[in-house]
Amino acid sequence: MSQEYQAILSDVQNIQTQLRIYDQLLQNISNLHNVIYSQIDENSEVNKGKLDNLAAEIAKLQQGVANKIKQLSTKIKFHDNEHYVHYSAIRDQFLSLIRKQRLIEYNWKLSCRNEVKRQIDLMSLDLSDAQIDDYLADPENEIYQSIFKRYLLSNEDAKMALNEVEHRMKEIKNLEKRMNDLAILFKEMEELVVQQEEPIDKIDTNVEKVVVDLESGITHTEQAIHIAEQKRKNKKLLISIIFYVCAILLLSIFVAVIVTVSLH
Repeated sequence: MSQEYQAILSDVQNIQTQLRIYDQLLQNISNLHNVIYSQIDENSEVNKGKLDNLAAEIAKLQQGVANKIKQLSTKIKFHDNEHYVHYSAIRDQFLSLIRKQRLIEYNWKLSCRNEVKRQIDLMSLDLSDAQIDDYLADPENEIYQSIFKRYLLSNEDAKMALNEVEHRMKEIKNLEKRMNDLAILFKEMEELVVQQEEPIDKIDTNVEKVVVDLESGITHTEQAIHIAEQKRKNKKLLISIIFYVCAILLLSIFVAVIVTVSLH
């Protein structure tokens, strides 16, 4: 095993380890989402802090893996099938985990939106679904900020519910940023796939062209052999015809001589 191959294999194994950690962190964050969704007590702030830390850890690990895969792509010889198989496997696994994270984040965003709507309903603010959707689209809107302030002044027990709404809205904003970052990263990795497939496609095209040329050459050879065989058959037939004609002529001459001798 060459030193170059050992170095590539070491890089692949290191990335695989990072991908397993990435997958486990995604599972952890999904589990934490389930805990936080219906939790409004003194532990909720602790878990929300854990969620922020997990999100930051995932983002750091994710960017590190992306950089390593990009660096590894510069070392891979795409005509070397053994190298490319290892590389493409971890690259595709990374893309799969990004898709998994995007789904987790999207579902969490929906959960946050639903929780905001539930808390607003509990406040009895008499906001229609359309108004709540407006607030979710623009939480800094002065009209809704004014409504919440009036509610807070008129209800001493409203602070916890209002804090929950504000936290969920902050989480939605953070989610939208993370989802946008994920979309950008996913696009970069897909573009990397396209760039890497081009030389492979060219190799495949060249191989196909060689195969076609070989098949065409074989066809032409077979046709030439067939024509040569046909010519040989025709030549034999012509020789046979000439032989029979000559034989008939000789026989005719011989008969004529015998007849002439007999007459004399």
